[in-house]
Amino acid sequence: MMINSFVLLILARIVNSIKCGLQVTGDHNYVGCFVDTHIRLLPHLLPLNGQHHNEMENNRCLLYCKDRRYMYAGTEISQHCFCGDDPYQYGPDDVASMYKMNYDCNIECAGDSGQICGGGWRLSIYKTGLLPFEQGENSYMLVFNNTILTTPANLVLKSRSTTECARYCSSSLSCKVFVVSTKTGHCSLYSSFEVACDGVHDKDGFLVYMMK
Repeated sequence: MMINSFVLLILARIVNSIKCGLQVTGDHNYVGCFVDTHIRLLPHLLPLNGQHHNEMENNRCLLYCKDRRYMYAGTEISQHCFCGDDPYQYGPDDVASMYKMNYDCNIECAGDSGQICGGGWRLSIYKTGLLPFEQGENSYMLVFNNTILTTPANLVLKSRSTTECARYCSSSLSCKVFVVSTKTGHCSLYSSFEVACDGVHDKDGFLVYMMK
């Protein structure tokens, strides 16, 4: 009976450790470990459901907050994701504005034991990289080669090139990710950055791009 329980525990950890397929966090956008309070440094909380509870990690939280046009994302106590525009919103004498040593953020992410997602009343905060939208801006980057996304597209069009598909995406304020099929010429538009977390690799002829 003890062996069966141990096996079930291991399987549960494997099922709950689902990394975002797109790794976007790094030293360039890590802000630091901050004290949080009931007032909340970053006021928007991702509503917890079964999916995000099990899959939460810094990349997924960053993309979720960027989807909602926040400048900062923060994970706390393994599974919580907060978004906001100013982690320095309180005065220097307020404990909530204090930067802590990184070892104060010391709890593994629910979705990736190789990452740290804050601690008890401690936020691991990242810049989302969100830039003010400029009319006519057509800046994008390739994030996956030979990958299809598992989320259904919001719109599928025919295009003659990646540039034309990017124009379609940039002309729609809701488009954030697009996929080009080099075989069929189809251009698939998506209204969420977070869809890039969930893809199937080794699918020839599909290119996944993200708008900057």
